[in-house]
Parts: sequence; C-alpha cells; structure tokens
Amino acid sequence: MLEDLFERSKDRADLDLSAEVLRLLGVERRLEKRREYVQYLARRDRTGRVVQDLLARAQEDARRADDDADAAVAAWDGFTLAHEASVGPEERRAVLAHLAPFLERHIYSGRHSPLLKTHTVKSGDSLFTIAAEHKTTLDSIKRLNRLKSDTIQPRQRLRVLEGKVRIVVDKSEFALWATIDGRLLFDLPVGLGRDNGTPSGAFVIRVRQKDPAWWRPGEAPLPAGDPGNILGTRWLGFEETRELSGYGIHGTQDPSTVGTESSAGCIRLRNEDIELLFDFVPYGTEVAIRP
Repeated sequence: MLEDLFERSKDRADLDLSAEVLRLLGVERRLEKRREYVQYLARRDRTGRVVQDLLARAQEDARRADDDADAAVAAWDGFTLAHEASVGPEERRAVLAHLAPFLERHIYSGRHSPLLKTHTVKSGDSLFTIAAEHKTTLDSIKRLNRLKSDTIQPRQRLRVLEGKVRIVVDKSEFALWATIDGRLLFDLPVGLGRDNGTPSGAFVIRVRQKDPAWWRPGEAPLPAGDPGNILGTRWLGFEETRELSGYGIHGTQDPSTVGTESSAGCIRLRNEDIELLFDFVPYGTEVAIRP
C-alpha cells in the first residue's frame, strides 16, 4: 500500500511522504528501488540526516558482513547510497573513509567474500576464457587473486568480481566514480582539459592499452616512461565519432596536474589510480561526463 502511495504521489510538491518513504526504505532490499527512495529523501533533507542514517546502517551491516552474505551486500548498497546522497566532496570523503576499508577487506584482500564469485578452473580454461565467461577482464582476475603470470591450473579456485562497470566523471568536482552493478567501486580525483576542454556527454571505452606510446603529429613516438609522454602507464580510449576523436582516460607523469584543468582535453589520473581502474574496465564500458 505504501509503495503504491509513493508511486502515485512522489512528484507532488505539496505532499511530503518522507515518513512513509523511511518505512519503505527500512524493508526494501532492491538497490534501484532503495536509490529512488533515497533520492526522494535527499531532495527534502536540510539537515544531512539522510546521509548520516544511511552511513550508520551500512556500518552496522558491515560489522556482520563476514558471516552474513545479505549483510555484506546491504553494507555495500548502503555505503553507495550514502555517497550518492552526499552534498559535496567533504561529505563524500566521510563516506569513503568507511567504504574503502570495507572494499579492501571484502574484495581486494584475497580472502573469501560473498561479494565475489568463485570459479574453479577446468581443463582447457585460460584467464582469457574465464574473463569472457564472467564478463570481466583478465587483469581484474589477476589482481584479485594476486597472480604474477597468466598460468593457471585445473581445480584452482579463482575469485571473480562480476557485474557491469560504468564510469561517471563530474567535471565540477574533478572526480571520477566507477560503479559495478550500481555499487560504488572507485572515487578518484582527475585532471581535465584546459579552458573546459574536456567534452561532456556519453562515451564508450574501445581501447585498452598498457604502457602506451605517445606522439605529436610529425614527431617520433615517445615510449612509456619518457618524461615527455603525457599518457602515463595506461590508456582507456573512447570510441571515435565524427565530432570527437582522440579522447580518453589516462595516467600522467605529473600527478600535480590532477585536480586542475591542464590537459589537451582528456581525463587524467595518477598512475596508481589509472592502473587500478584499468584492471576492472572492460571494452564497451560506458562513460558519462557531466558538466
């Protein structure tokens, strides 16, 4: 009944359903529906209480995450929604202070986690075929399992992070947010193009390159590591269109330029950040760049 009331009345400016929506939020487990409820509450919140309550509940779920798969997912959802409801970088950093150690423990630590799938290697498997099966990247499997080479053995158990990755770049905050199935995975600072030279709009990753060379027209290529190579250690190139070509996300030899408008138009990250992002971004990843 409450859900039906919300659907019929959520756009009415003269009616505040906050109390009813809080009750719905308390029992709802679907992430997209919870996101809709949080957005409704955040539009009417003048105290910051929405973020505080989401964060407190996520922390409680996180404390039970080791032994409760539902709590682990609920904690990740809660931290994500608190991040989305935050107003400005400072409030988001407060959320990240709790999300970062949660993700380190449950995704990157090398331990078993309900947030990860387990793939048991079969005869004939390769990291390439496993990545294709799970719609992820070979690099993410190597990172999550701390593999030093591409060699795997039958019956070996591999941890895999499944889900569709999306990237949002907010130019007003010099920030890049990457989500997987709608849950926040990364919040990274970026550098942008001089004089608002980074285009806004929707893009798709079509090139993934490690240690890219870079060159100016008519000049010899500069290899990775050369001080004049502005691409750093990784390149994620956007699909070219009639209007735009040569744009993408890359590292930098000068990390002091992150947080400034200093590139020719591309999005730049610190090398350690682009290397982390690169490992989890497959071909075809959607990128939205906001003004």
